[in-house]
Amino acid sequence: MSNPISEEILLELREANTNSQKKKDSNDVEIAGDFQTTLNQMVTINEGDEISIKSCFIDSVQANAGKIHIGAEDATITVDSGLYINDWGFSDTTNTYTSQRFHFDTTTIPSGKTYYLAETNARDTTLDEVFSMNFYADPNAEGKWNSTETAEFYLEYKDKNDVTKPYHFTLKKSNIKVQGEHNIFFLNREFLNNTLALPILVKVDSLKSSSDPKLVKKMNTSGVFLTSFGGSGTLQLPVEINEKSNIPADGDDVYTPKVFKTTFTIPEGDYTPVDLAELLSDRLSQIKPIGTDYLTGDFSDSNFLFGSNELLVGGNQPKYVASDGSDVITFASGNNYWVGSSQVGVVFNQDTNKFTFQRTHSSLYSSTGLQVIKSIGTGAKRFFANKTGGIWFNNLQPLSLWRDKLGFELNHASPTSLIIREQTNARATTLGALNGDYFYTLPLTEGASITGDALDLDSLIFKKVDTTNNQFFDEPPTNFATIETAGAATVSIFAKNSFNTTDDDINTPYYQIEVDVGQQGNKKYGSDKFNNKISAIISRFYDSDSYSSSMDSSGSFSYIHRGNPFQISKANVRILGPDGNLVSGIGNDNTVFVSIIKPK
Repeated sequence: MSNPISEEILLELREANTNSQKKKDSNDVEIAGDFQTTLNQMVTINEGDEISIKSCFIDSVQANAGKIHIGAEDATITVDSGLYINDWGFSDTTNTYTSQRFHFDTTTIPSGKTYYLAETNARDTTLDEVFSMNFYADPNAEGKWNSTETAEFYLEYKDKNDVTKPYHFTLKKSNIKVQGEHNIFFLNREFLNNTLALPILVKVDSLKSSSDPKLVKKMNTSGVFLTSFGGSGTLQLPVEINEKSNIPADGDDVYTPKVFKTTFTIPEGDYTPVDLAELLSDRLSQIKPIGTDYLTGDFSDSNFLFGSNELLVGGNQPKYVASDGSDVITFASGNNYWVGSSQVGVVFNQDTNKFTFQRTHSSLYSSTGLQVIKSIGTGAKRFFANKTGGIWFNNLQPLSLWRDKLGFELNHASPTSLIIREQTNARATTLGALNGDYFYTLPLTEGASITGDALDLDSLIFKKVDTTNNQFFDEPPTNFATIETAGAATVSIFAKNSFNTTDDDINTPYYQIEVDVGQQGNKKYGSDKFNNKISAIISRFYDSDSYSSSMDSSGSFSYIHRGNPFQISKANVRILGPDGNLVSGIGNDNTVFVSIIKPK
């Protein structure tokens, strides 16, 4: 008996083709591995027709090659940073300590503390500093909260000059935690690693919903309301403030960390970790010509290195606040010194497989130009100085680069976080002329948020053989004040996560191919997500030139149609990981061939 004769139809579903429509995320960025292909000819599926995946090719080149893809969403980089100095008692060795510094707590000996550059803001009782706000998610149970992926916020407020300003932002609902019977949620300054622009200074009672009813309707349509009972229309409703600061009265200044914004763009493309680290270091440490020279007087054009005279405020020396908020110092006029970091370097450490900020500080140097760690101070107030100061990071964007691809921890609440925000404020009572003013604490921790030259046991050894004083390498120094040891190692800031050990890399031994052409026969159980459209499962490591591939229906499920005929004009393809979610790290040159066998 001869085999029945059949006809095979192949559907080419290629993401890179012009007849394929790519899905986009909330930022209008194309999502690789999620697309819809329109067929150039309608195909009718009759009873008895068999549908299966013939072969597929997954663009896992970069995922398998260990390279980092820099797309449009990663290429523009913004770094918010501040400056700090260490009070070792010297910046200009030609002057005595007391002639260089003025401590507002009246001390005259080195404190050994870290001091951040501050700016003074005169506040008044007409302003609120808003840190968190309450909102309500679809309180009328109309289902709007679950119908869209993003929540829209259309607000406005009056600034300190009584000017009305719009305040609009969009957030993914998956990042918002809704709780309680009234579906309340609050947004604070730590939300999503400070992607939300908080805190914000507003005139008291001026933070409200937009005065434009159309915008209020858009906000409500996205499921966001300002009261537990809903409310919309033309009426401007006040925003329920969850946390705000007590603004000092007129005349009491607030000293906040001075923040500088640096923005630059790197070329899109695929980089090895070492190459990307070198490129970032080059751009971060780069200065541009000013006129015909790189320097104007004693100042650079980098936000990471300033001449102190460049920071003069109205001709007066700027104030530096102790990181614990306990003291304030200024420098005597006439002295000029560098503030900040002479290098800002990102390094890929191949031993730990992690990115690091190796140096965000300026070293001390001996009279002969050697990088040194120096013993300074007297009596109980003795310190080992391992830098003059440096920079601290207030914010790094985009998160898709610094957190997701380079692995840095950007959680402001964590003591090991790279990014530090002002944590608390306190009113001064022991600073003489500054009593009554407010100062923020700024916990700057070496190895977590700032760097320094490495201080180790070898630093205690006086690198000199002095037979007259019976001083040798294996004997302790007779005078700690003379210790000055050379070294090049640093206390760096290591990323939290190792490169190529993200959840996707660890937990993606295979891809699930979801092809939806109208069939409903296949079912996959056993995972957190049920899916009746899975058509094939292929190993990530069946490679062909680093493309993950499956040939001759390997790993494919067959579907044999029963019932009334239906027609196929479009096909939806999604490439999923083992968890049932869209996989990340792949490119957009993915192709799936679907076989339709028609018996005759």
